[in-house]
Amino acid sequence: MPKTEVQGTKAEVIKMKRGDRMVSATRKKHGRFAKWELVSSHIGRRSFATNHFGKIPTPIIMAATGHKSESAFLKYIGKGRAEMVSMLAEYWYGGDVEQKSKQTNTA
Repeated sequence: MPKTEVQGTKAEVIKMKRGDRMVSATRKKHGRFAKWELVSSHIGRRSFATNHFGKIPTPIIMAATGHKSESAFLKYIGKGRAEMVSMLAEYWYGGDVEQKSKQTNTA
């Protein structure tokens, strides 16, 4: 199976001497890497939050991700105000609100 390389940035841990002791630091390294080298646990955390939003109560997801405010959580998963209004309308009226609106306008 061929390796898939993608353009990206990864963190690289380096050791350097500071005074009389060795310390670790991270530096960003830009280039082409195997896809698996660019994947982190943070991607899983965000995917979990995004995929389960609307299926699991928001406070439970926020507890799992460590968010204290709902506004910070919504920004993290990329849900804007318009999307929230659409979700509320869908919940309230049921079904695909945009599709129903199009059907009403064409009738």
